[in-house]
Amino acid sequence: MTIIGFDVDQNVGPLAPRIVAAGYGFVQRYLKNLTIEEAQQLSDAGLLIGSIWERRGDKASFTAAQGFSDGATALA
Repeated sequence: MTIIGFDVDQNVGPLAPRIVAAGYGFVQRYLKNLTIEEAQQLSDAGLLIGSIWERRGDKASFTAAQGFSDGATALA
């Protein structure tokens, strides 16, 4: 089974029913921006939620080493 989803950097909770109607099954959200209300709206619509965590958000930090460091920090 394939589930189609996307990542987004803004609140899409109010759009949850439209997201499901468009055929999406999950949304990836930046943990620092995800609110409980949005998570509830997405979940109530039947969407799975994946969280994205990063220490820095600039493109210069998108390296394998930075990803490893961010992952280790997120687990700590």
